[in-house]
Amino acid sequence: MLLTTIILTTILFLAIASYHDLKTGEIPDKVSIGLFAAVLILTIFRAAAESPEFLINALLTGALYFVIGYISFYLGQLGGGDVKLLAGIGVAVSNIPVEGFLPNYAAYFIDAGVVVMPYAAIYGLILGFQNKSVFTEFGREIKKIKIILLIILSMLPLFFLFLAPENIEFILIVLVALLPVFVILTAFLKVVEKIAMQKTIDVSELKEEDTLAEYIFAGGKKIAGKNDITGVTKEQVEKIKKFAEGGKISNKIKIKWGMKFVPVLFLGFLIFVVYGNVLKILCC
Repeated sequence: MLLTTIILTTILFLAIASYHDLKTGEIPDKVSIGLFAAVLILTIFRAAAESPEFLINALLTGALYFVIGYISFYLGQLGGGDVKLLAGIGVAVSNIPVEGFLPNYAAYFIDAGVVVMPYAAIYGLILGFQNKSVFTEFGREIKKIKIILLIILSMLPLFFLFLAPENIEFILIVLVALLPVFVILTAFLKVVEKIAMQKTIDVSELKEEDTLAEYIFAGGKKIAGKNDITGVTKEQVEKIKKFAEGGKISNKIKIKWGMKFVPVLFLGFLIFVVYGNVLKILCC
């Protein structure tokens, strides 16, 4: 009963978070932190009723997911709200057993990964058609030596796979064959992020939780940074506006917005709940 409640609670919070992400591009703290608090409390009840191991696994998996999310945020792949959601998802995932050759905490990322590539490709193409300079810049990027070398290197595993014994799972061949596609897609999305996911606004338009695309310095001191996981705080917004009015910093500021990634986390969780380790299903 508690496991079902944990699953349904997570689905509810992720559905609400997806709605906010698609509508506004932001996830309210009451949703992201609320998910973490709700599933952790339910896990505590489950640990008390069944085994303390459930709480230990939940805390470890939640921390692991948060660290993975923060690294992705630092690399510019996720937003701050996504990171906090991942911590709650990690707690929920730790409660759900799966069958197969991967543990549950790894299986979820594989399931979400099944959604990522088509979702990111479609999302990037839509933004590209809205801003045609994306394709022009991508044409230049794909001709760079380092990108060409990466594509060639990503093809090598497929070559060696064909030299291996014949009893190779078809799904493994498909996954290896997708590596060059992944390299090209990653290069394309980096161009999309640089051109279509940043905009310059007046400082007067800056609001709390906006994510900066640059560091802001005044008097030799950093006021705010682009790697602040929660975006700019109310105090930072007030300081930036004050310094801009005093002419100490530019009246223009560059902010960024990431891909609306919560639907991927949501769909990945649904696949995880229904199929467990999706690779096991695909391989059979």
